[in-house]
Formats: sequence, structure tokens, C-alpha cells
Amino acid sequence: MLIVLAAVAISSDGVRSVLEETFAWLVQVLVDNTQEFFWGLLLLTCFCLLSYIMEPEKPKGEPRAESRNSSSNKPRWEVFRVTNYIVSAMFVVSLSLLISNQNNHHAIDSSSTSTSKSPSSSNPMVFYASACGCIMSLTYFFAFFAVGFVSNQVHEDSSEDEKDLDDSKWKQPKKANASPAIATSCQPPMQPIAPAKAPASLLTPPLSTLDADDEAIYQKLTTKNPVTGRPLLALHDLEKTLQDYERAVRLRRHYFEAQSQLDFTHLPIHGYDYGKIYGSNCEVVVGYVPMPVGLAGPIRVNGDMVYLPMATTEGCLIASTNRGCKVLSMDPRGVDAIILADAITRAPCVRFERAAEAAALKAFLDDKANFDALAAEFNSTTRYGRMTSVKTIQSGRNCYVRLSCNAGNAMGMNMVSKGTLAVLAFLKSLFPSMELVAISGNVCTDKKSAAINWIDGRGKSVVADAVVKASVVESVLKTTVDALVDLNIQKNFVGSAMAGSLGGFNAHAANILTAIYLATGQDPAQNVESSSCMTNMEKTADGDLYMSVTMPSMEVGTVGGGTHLAPQQACLGLMGCAPHQTHEQGESGARRLACAIAAGVMAGELSLLAALATNELVKSHMDLNRKK
Repeated sequence: MLIVLAAVAISSDGVRSVLEETFAWLVQVLVDNTQEFFWGLLLLTCFCLLSYIMEPEKPKGEPRAESRNSSSNKPRWEVFRVTNYIVSAMFVVSLSLLISNQNNHHAIDSSSTSTSKSPSSSNPMVFYASACGCIMSLTYFFAFFAVGFVSNQVHEDSSEDEKDLDDSKWKQPKKANASPAIATSCQPPMQPIAPAKAPASLLTPPLSTLDADDEAIYQKLTTKNPVTGRPLLALHDLEKTLQDYERAVRLRRHYFEAQSQLDFTHLPIHGYDYGKIYGSNCEVVVGYVPMPVGLAGPIRVNGDMVYLPMATTEGCLIASTNRGCKVLSMDPRGVDAIILADAITRAPCVRFERAAEAAALKAFLDDKANFDALAAEFNSTTRYGRMTSVKTIQSGRNCYVRLSCNAGNAMGMNMVSKGTLAVLAFLKSLFPSMELVAISGNVCTDKKSAAINWIDGRGKSVVADAVVKASVVESVLKTTVDALVDLNIQKNFVGSAMAGSLGGFNAHAANILTAIYLATGQDPAQNVESSSCMTNMEKTADGDLYMSVTMPSMEVGTVGGGTHLAPQQACLGLMGCAPHQTHEQGESGARRLACAIAAGVMAGELSLLAALATNELVKSHMDLNRKK
């Protein structure tokens, strides 16, 4: 019907005349201006045909079952193979005729002697037909490429959906009395494992059974929002939603057991106050790790007898530290520990357009007349912290502004960071072109070995010393003063220097410090710079042993972080360092803690070096650090 109507319309002289004129104009523009375009198009099409015509791009992946094929509207590639040949031939012929007619047209126009001739040699109908053939062929090619692309995309999407459906058969938790055993392998099983056939060593306990309320929550964890693609309930939002912290941990464990085949059998869940850590200490909680805590000491520190709670799984460590505490406490004076400096640091990196502007900021910060204004901005953000100094290091157009703050009983990282932001806002008002790169520019330096911490200090800078009688060295440690002094030089000084050590001029200061850190709720990652220590041993004029440890960057606190948890509070209380405890010396809990740790480090150093001097280290570890 459409063809008949089109033929009737075209038979009208008026309509045909308009169509001929319009088409002739389009063709004329195409012929007069785009000869190079057609030749380039011919080459481009040939390259495309080499890639697609002989073998159309079919969807990737293995064919699905026959039932799925019958229901999917996949392209008829065998039909496309035939039409590709036909349309390609039509395109080549049409393009050849179009170019040939164009050449004839120009030849007729350029001949001045043939003005009386009509351009009968250039048949307009052939010209129009060839142009139509080119346009139709190009339209076909673009449509063909689009079909292949869309078909592949649909196939990939459907393959992912089918894979998700297949996986869900294995990931869906089973009801009671129908729980399959889960293999301990990291890879999910490709085939169902019959419980009766699976070896007992490969089985884990079946998934826990959920009641109706928990099952509803679990379904929210596994069901995705069709719009956002995210779960209806996120794992980290369980505590906020349920307001039952242990129940949230239980459901989270169930989720991982069902979805990832994880085994939590030996990870405890009951008997912990999860409400204490929610929102402050840990996220996505699935349990807790109990650690044994031993007690070394007492050791006499600044006149007080102090116990050292140490959380460790290294056998012999507490026994060795205990021996050192005993030796150091045999002198009536015991260990003297002194806080040389107390300032946590933060060093933001700021940037300017040119180095001259950065130098202007450095000059402003180095001018002591401006310190009070900076300190006022910093101190306005905290009741306890007080800014103590500022040091600026310039590199090109960057400045690293190292601010120091006395943080009281807190370790102080949050406190100094908050005050630093206030100082930066003040500086921005004076230097509008200043750009903040990062609030921590690594000149602080936190959780990394750095010479600036070793030289300038960070946190509590502590020195502790003591004198041990030569008779005690011989009777208890079974060695001599000369042997210990020589060993300390060769091992802790020369050996560490040969290794290029930075702050590592000691035997094992990190052992004692980290064990106390874990027991008292400190940040264990800060043992990197906090355990920087120089152990020194000398022979006195009386022939006794003088010993000291210097620890310039010990970062500790008795409030904030993990110190508020009940077990960690208990360990701080054992040391007399809890915030509510007062002392005759009037020192704060954090400063007392730093002094006690330094004394403990000295005890551990003394005992280990004595064991090395008498070659008893391996024997003691075999006795106390090995299963019988």
C-alpha cells in the first residue's frame, strides 16, 4: 500500500519536480565539494568490511541451554552474512558510478568547444540511483554495527544476571535441618557437596539458625535496592538500626558465613562490651581477640614501685623483663626517669603559586612576634592543649608547618589536628593565595621512622638511668660489667650504625613498649617512632654499671583512643596511671606512664644483653618459648 501511494505521489509532475530539484541540489553539493570525502570513506569502509563482513561479531561466551535460546531474541547472523555481501557489492558499484558521473560532469563543463552538446553522456537517473545506493549502504552498515554492539551488551548483562542467579543458589542460607556443610577452601564450591560424602576435616559447623526477626534483617542485608543497586541495609549500619550491639555482631557473622563461607568458630563473640567500641574504636565488628596479659615488676621508678602489665604472645619476654626489674630495683634509688619535652606535633603541607610567597609565609611564622597570635587561634579549640612551638620547612613553593602542642593526659593527635585547622584558617586570611595540600604533610612524623622525631622529639621525650652494683651484675645476671659495656658498644652502637639504623640503637625496646601499649590501649602502630631508643652502658669509677635509655618520641596517653575500654583502664590502674589517680610528684597519668615504660624498656634491655653476654638467649627461649 505504501509503495502504491508513493508511486502515485511521484507520478505528479509538481511533486516529482520538487523532489528532483532538491535531490539534484544535494547531489551537486556532494559532488562539487567532497570528492576526497568519498575516497576516504571508501577506504574506511573497506577496513570495516575486513573486520566484520566475513564473520559478524557474535556475542561472547558459551551458548546457553536450548530453552534460553528459544526465548531470547538474538540476531539472525546467517541472514546478516548474506546481506553483507549484497550490500557491500551495491556500495562499491554505487560509489564507482557516482565518481564516474562526477568526472563526466566536470569534463563536460570544462570543454569550451562542446557547448552545443547536451550532457546526455551523464545520465541523471544513474547519477541519482548511485547516490541513493551509497547512502542506503552506509545506513545499513551503521545499523549492522549497532546490532552487533547492542547484542553483545545485552548478552553480557544477561550473563551476569544468570551468574548471579546461579551463585545465589549456593549463597542463600539454608533453613534448619537442611544446612549443607561449607568447605574451608577460599573458593566457593562449584558443585553441591553432600554432607555424608565430605571428609570431616573439611567441614565447618553449619550456619546458625535465625529467628524470624533476624531473618528479616538478614534479607535486608542481601536484597539490593533496584534503583541504587545498594543493599537495603548496610553491614556497618546494623548497630545503629538494631540498637543491640551483640545481635548486630551475630548477624554480621552470619552474613559472612553465608555469603563468603568464612568460619568464625574459634573467634569469640560473647562476653564483650561492644557498645564501648561502637562509633569510636572499630567498625564492621565480627568478634574480638583475647590476648594474654602478664605482669612484670614491680620496678622502682622515681621512688614508686610500679607494675608493668604486658600483653604479648612471645614467651620469655615477661620473664626476662621481670629479671631486669628485680636487678634495677635492688638499688635503693632504683630508676630515675625524666620528661625532657612533652609536645605532640602536626605538620600540614601548604602550597603557593611561587616560592617567594612560600618564603614570605616562612618568614612570618619564624618571627617570634607572631607566635602569640598563632597560639591564641590554636588554644581556642581546646581546654587542655596548649601550642608550644612552630617550625617551618620550605621546599620549592611548598611549606611544611610543624606545630607542637602539649596535650595533657591525651596522646593528642585529634587535639593537635583540630588546633592546626584553626591556625590554617588564620593564615589563609593573611595569605589568600595559600592552598592546603594536606593537613598531614609527613613532617609530623606519625607512624614512620624519621630523623626529625629522633632529633626534635615528638610526644614525650624521656630519659631514664640507673646504677647497678658490680656484685649484682655478677650474682644475678651471671656476667661482668666490662662484658656488658663492650657488648652494648659492639651491638647497639657499631652494629646498628653498620645497618644504617635510625633510632634503633637498642636491643629490643619495641618488645617491651608494644606489649605495654597493647595492654593499656595505646595506638600500637605508633610503636614505630615511640620505640626509637638509645641504650647506653658505662663503667663507673667504682666499677659499677651505669645504664641509661633515651627515648625522644614516645607517644602515650591515658585518655582517649582505646584507653577508655574497661580492660585497658584496669591495666592503667595497675600502673597507677589512670586519669583519676594522683601522685605525690604531681605528675599527670600520661607522663607517669611514659616514665614507667622507659624504666621497663631499661629492664628489658639489661636482661637481654646479659643473656647475650652469657650466651643463654637461645637456651632460655627453648625452655620458655617452645611447646614441650
